[in-house]
Amino acid sequence: MGERIRTHVKEIARLESMIRNILDSSPAIVVALDADGRIWYMNRQGETFFQVTSQEIKGKRIQSLDPNLKSYGKRIKDVLTSSQPQLIRAETWLKNRMVDGTIYPLSTNGVEGVVVQWLDVSEKYRAREVYRKRLEQIFSQMDDLIYVVDKNYRIEMMNDKFAKQTKGKQADLPCYILSRNLDKVCPDCHFPEVRGGKIVRERILNPLDKRYYDVLSIPLFNEDGSISKLTVQRDVTEYVAIQEALKASESAFRALFEGAPVGMCVHQDGKFVMVNKAMGKIVGYQPRELAGVSIFEIVHPDDREFVKKRLKKAYGEGKLAAVARERFLGKDGSTVEVLVTGIPFTYHGKKAVQTVVIDLTEQIRLQNSLLRSEAFSSQILEKALDPILVLKPQTLEILEANLPAVQFFGLPEGELIGKSYFEFVSPEELWGVRKGMKIVEAEGSISISGRHLRLPGGDCIVNLSVVQVKTPEGEDRHVVFIKDLTEFMTLQQRLAQAQKQESLWQMAGGFAHDFNNLLAIMFGYLDMMALTDDASRWKDYTRKLREVSIRARDLVQNILLFSRENRGELTNTTVDEVIFSAINLVRPALDPRHNLTIDVQNPNDVIYVDTSQMVQVILNLALNARDAIGEGKSGVISLCARRRNLSGDKAKHRGLRSGRYVEFSVEDTGPGIPEEIRDKIFDPFFTTKIKDAKKGTGLGLAIAQSIVKNFSGGIELDTTPEKTVFRVLIPLKQEGAEKPVAFDQGEAVSGEGLILVVEDEHTLQIILKEMLEELGYTVQVSDNGKEAIEEIGKGTHKPDLVILDLAMPEMGGEETMEKMMQIHSDLKVIIMSGLVDNDTQTRLLKKGAMAFVKKPVTITGLSRIIHRVMLEQ
Repeated sequence: MGERIRTHVKEIARLESMIRNILDSSPAIVVALDADGRIWYMNRQGETFFQVTSQEIKGKRIQSLDPNLKSYGKRIKDVLTSSQPQLIRAETWLKNRMVDGTIYPLSTNGVEGVVVQWLDVSEKYRAREVYRKRLEQIFSQMDDLIYVVDKNYRIEMMNDKFAKQTKGKQADLPCYILSRNLDKVCPDCHFPEVRGGKIVRERILNPLDKRYYDVLSIPLFNEDGSISKLTVQRDVTEYVAIQEALKASESAFRALFEGAPVGMCVHQDGKFVMVNKAMGKIVGYQPRELAGVSIFEIVHPDDREFVKKRLKKAYGEGKLAAVARERFLGKDGSTVEVLVTGIPFTYHGKKAVQTVVIDLTEQIRLQNSLLRSEAFSSQILEKALDPILVLKPQTLEILEANLPAVQFFGLPEGELIGKSYFEFVSPEELWGVRKGMKIVEAEGSISISGRHLRLPGGDCIVNLSVVQVKTPEGEDRHVVFIKDLTEFMTLQQRLAQAQKQESLWQMAGGFAHDFNNLLAIMFGYLDMMALTDDASRWKDYTRKLREVSIRARDLVQNILLFSRENRGELTNTTVDEVIFSAINLVRPALDPRHNLTIDVQNPNDVIYVDTSQMVQVILNLALNARDAIGEGKSGVISLCARRRNLSGDKAKHRGLRSGRYVEFSVEDTGPGIPEEIRDKIFDPFFTTKIKDAKKGTGLGLAIAQSIVKNFSGGIELDTTPEKTVFRVLIPLKQEGAEKPVAFDQGEAVSGEGLILVVEDEHTLQIILKEMLEELGYTVQVSDNGKEAIEEIGKGTHKPDLVILDLAMPEMGGEETMEKMMQIHSDLKVIIMSGLVDNDTQTRLLKKGAMAFVKKPVTITGLSRIIHRVMLEQ
């Protein structure tokens, strides 16, 4: 009996040793506690972790290992009471290590306790955190809306895109509040299905932003056994719109297919799937009769092998079957000549070919007729009144020319044939010609207006119409029809000038009235100066006389600017210059009861126009406004200028390029333009007034429109029974340019040196001499050019500067300057005149003149110009 007990004890000891070895080799920390939380065993992993032996800690409470374990007293009681294990998840305590574990109930030999197993999972959670952050970074870079919902429908995580859509709302709010602003779970929520492990895909229309989303909901299995939902929402609004557009496109395609004037069909595996009416008509069948029929049933037997090879290429290689001539069999057995092309595509998921068929029956008839009429066509070409050329593409070599063309180019036919058309093109238009020829090659034709040709007899302006044709041999040719516009353009310029003179005639009374008023003011101040010796009153009178004189000067200069011949010289001009010049011309022509209002928003904006012509446009519109209100009636005429942007369809609709424009508008409070004549108002010679010199000839609006088009602009009309507005759009060249200070403002600039004044008007000669001497200069005067040249030729005193009148008897200013410079090539000359055009100014400056002064001139303005010229080398 004793031996059996000893054997049993040894076996128990062996088992205990085995259990201890197993526990010591475990990676987990294992601690056995009694019901009071006292330690009676700890394995080797625990001894290593806590740096204490099992014997040293035996009998001590668990918190002696780590103060954070004090709460385990309650946990032990809970486990012993329930007899159920308790999980430990992500618990952090000693050394800031994180552990997972389990508390197991233990009952042996009537002693109750627990076994606690901890596993150091710090690295695992750290890696998980790194993975989570990396995942969040990936999610944040995605364009999709991504968020995770826990079992209570609260947002656990969201990416930046979703956060932006929710406008920064708190992430722990329920998903139905954040995504749809509801107070309860969405009625179509799929979370119950996701909890069951199902992946759900759906497309929704979000009621908040009215956009479509494809939604993917995926179950996420958590360690605690719960299931969260990962939701990915992709905005597919544009895709849905494209799908709808595709449906509409399919509908449009079917309508086009059915209504096409040429034969069209779709076939798969060599059998008809779709046939339109035109195709059925070509072969004499109803479309439904061909459905499912082999295409070879209508192909002529002699062409079937050829068609098979084409179909093999289309189906097998997916390549376009080029246009080819084939023969079909009609239902009545007749042979039909056709042109056929095949386009491979996918139809309902299978390879198919869409075929276009053109019936050549009528074309063959016409070709035969054309061949018979070649002689007739040659006669037409030769007897045409306008020049016609036949050119070779690329080189534009002249291959043929009719008699009017030979006469127009002024060369014998033998010399003209073989020359390149480029030889007759001005250098600045070569690029435009090359561009035009590319358009002809791409589109088949082009019309070009206002081209310049350089001919032996002189330059001319033409309209060109170019079409591309093929010779019987299939070679391309460009046929050029030429219309000489030189005489027409000259007449058009004369017409514009005549209309301008008409406008001046209408305004003459107003100008005379304003100018006489200014003269009356001048005489009044002069009379008052003669009656007083008071120096202060004299100073006030002279200041007022100067102001009135400047007004008179500006009035005359505006009349001269407007009345000069139009030469189409484009220059940089400010909006303010155009408006100011127009106002000075318009105001005298208005009825006293007409109120003129001005609103210029950006006066220093720059446009590239002929100033005189632009003023003429504003004036024509203003005179129309005046006539619309009526003589003797009250009304308002508003002249405005502002910036305006035109882009896309807005510009295209007006026939203009996209960009920035200056809008000049002229508005009147007249009765408006009747609807039945609105389309005619820009027609030449159309007028609702009696055609006489006072009322006009109906050219004003037509010429205004022509001028504006030359500036790459346009005119708009807006009219109602209460008012009419004309809007003129001119391209804006430069925004907000700074306006220079007028040269005749500010203080006069004094100087020194010898100045020779050559002026035939004695009174003006005297005042110029006195003004210059007042400025500090020594002055010599000459009455004419000959006398001035003699004075300079003496060589006694070379003048530092010559002020030379342009218009003088016997020897004019230009000739005088040339002869002076033959004596002294470095002589400084200022030309002075009351009336001169831009060409003359440019010519004189090129010949050596240093500056140009327009009469009348103020002492301040003259002093500044002299000062600048004196400083120049």
